[in-house]
Amino acid sequence: MSYCNQDQLAKLIDNRTLTQLSNDEPTATTPNWAVVNEAIVFAENTIDGYLRGRYTLPLLNFDKVLTNWATFIARHWLYSRRMGSKSLPSDVTLGYKDAIESLKLVQNGKLHLGVGGDGNGDAGGSSGGLQPEAGQIRIRSGVRQFDAERLNQF
Repeated sequence: MSYCNQDQLAKLIDNRTLTQLSNDEPTATTPNWAVVNEAIVFAENTIDGYLRGRYTLPLLNFDKVLTNWATFIARHWLYSRRMGSKSLPSDVTLGYKDAIESLKLVQNGKLHLGVGGDGNGDAGGSSGGLQPEAGQIRIRSGVRQFDAERLNQF
């Protein structure tokens, strides 16, 4: 399931600008939807990279905040594609940076998307549930009551 679609991106970027950003033909009057789709795929892969390991992917249900982040990332990709290393508009850069910073918070467990699980503590399955964090598990036990020799007597 896509985090955003062409229509949502077209609401963020006016048609003339979207046409200029996505189309290499100077006389084009409509956006190149194949390039727009590349931007959307890039945004989705970027988001999944941050969510992987924290949530079961693909997310089947997600909050609108992911759509916002995806459109900001896709818009930044389109502007970067056209403008290269030139200075991008501040709202494009700010939206992108905010989206990435928020995704880092999700990745680090400091921001929860509110998706997944069944409300009973079960976060598994393919509904976008939380995944256990990777890492070493350590268990500390108390003082031993019986030594090995005593245990072997049983």
